[in-house]
Amino acid sequence: MSAHTAANGLQRHRQSLKETSSERRKNNSNAGWVVQKFGGTSVGKFAVNIAEDIVRASLSHNKIAVVCSARSTGKKVEGTTSRLLEIYGVLESVNSIKDPETVHYESLVNEYERLVHVIADDHVTAADSHIQDETIRAKLIREVRGECQEIIDYRHAAERWHLEIDSRSKDRIISFGEKLSCRFIAALLQDRGVESEYVDLGYTDLCAALVAVGINADELQVWKEVDGIFTADPSKVPTARLLATITPSEAAELTFYGSEVIHHLTMDQVIHATPPIRIRIKNVKNPRGEGTIVLPDPKLSPIDLISTSEVHVSMAIHSANISAEELRKTTAELELCGEVSVLHDMAILSLVGAEMKNMIGIAGRMFSTLGEHNVNIEMISQVSPL
Repeated sequence: MSAHTAANGLQRHRQSLKETSSERRKNNSNAGWVVQKFGGTSVGKFAVNIAEDIVRASLSHNKIAVVCSARSTGKKVEGTTSRLLEIYGVLESVNSIKDPETVHYESLVNEYERLVHVIADDHVTAADSHIQDETIRAKLIREVRGECQEIIDYRHAAERWHLEIDSRSKDRIISFGEKLSCRFIAALLQDRGVESEYVDLGYTDLCAALVAVGINADELQVWKEVDGIFTADPSKVPTARLLATITPSEAAELTFYGSEVIHHLTMDQVIHATPPIRIRIKNVKNPRGEGTIVLPDPKLSPIDLISTSEVHVSMAIHSANISAEELRKTTAELELCGEVSVLHDMAILSLVGAEMKNMIGIAGRMFSTLGEHNVNIEMISQVSPL
C-alpha cells in the first residue's frame, strides 16, 4: 500500500468518525434500563467494539448504564489491577522501614512512583490511540494524570501522618484501576457521539447487579470474551454446547466447579429482585449473538399432594439394655411421626481405620467378603472424617 493510499484511508476513517459523532446519541430511551458490565480484557482489547457496536447500538432500544473492570491488554501480570497490587506491596515495604534515609527506602519509593507512571502512560497511550477529538482526549489525559497523582500523594500522606497500611489501604489503591477504566470508556463514548457521564464508584459484577436492581433494569448484561455459558469448558471440550438458558442454581453449581462466567452473588441480587431481572451473558467479540440467559427457577403451581423421596432414620439398641415394655412404649411414641419397623437379631459391623477415605476399594472388599459368606446387608452408613 502506498503512503498516499494509507493517508487517504486514515482521512476517510476520521471523516467516518466525525459523521458518527455528529449523530449524537442521548441516553433517553423510553424503554427500561439495561446494565452492561465489561471485563478488563474487553476494555483493554475491544474498547472500540464496546463503544460503537454495543453501547451506541443498544441506545436505540434501552437506556444504558455501563460498568467496567480495570483495563488489561491480555497478560494478567501487565494488567492494571496486577500493577496496583504490586504498588500496594511496595507501599507495605516502604512503611516497614523506620529510617527513610536509607538507600533501600529511596529505591522502594522510586519503584512505587515508576509503577504509577507505567499505569498512567498505559492509559494515556490508549487515549492517544482511540480518541480522535482533541478536547475530549486532553480532558481524559488530565483526569488520568490526576488519578495517578492521587496514588503518589497517598504514599506521602501515609508517611507524613503515619497512616496504617492495611486492607483498607489496599482497597483504596486497587480502586483506581476501575476509576481509570471507566473514565476511559466514558471519554471514548463521548468521542463516538454518545452522551455519557462518568460515575465515581468501585466496579465489579456485584456492583453491576446492584445498579441493575437500583434502577429497576429490565436486563443485566455481563459481557465477556465467550459466547455465554457452555456445557463444559469449550477450550478443553470441543463438543461443548452453548446453553441458551440456565437457572441460577445450575449456574451457581457450574461456578462452584470452576466456571468464572458469573458470580453467584451477582445472580442473587438480580434474580431475587422484585420483579426478577434477567441476566444475559454475552460476547464482546460477537455482540449479535444471543448469549446465555439466566432465568429464575420456575415457581411451583399450587398443589394438593406432595410426593417426597423416602427418608429412613435408623438407630440400634442393645437388647440387653432395654426391656420389652420399654421397647413397646418407644415404638408407640415414634409411630406418631411415621412408620416404625423393629428388626431383631441384627448385628453392626464397623470398619474403622485412619485415612480410610484415601483407601480406594476398602469398602468394596468388605462387602464382597460378606457376600461370599451369605451375609445380607440391611443398611449402610459411612462417615470418614479421618
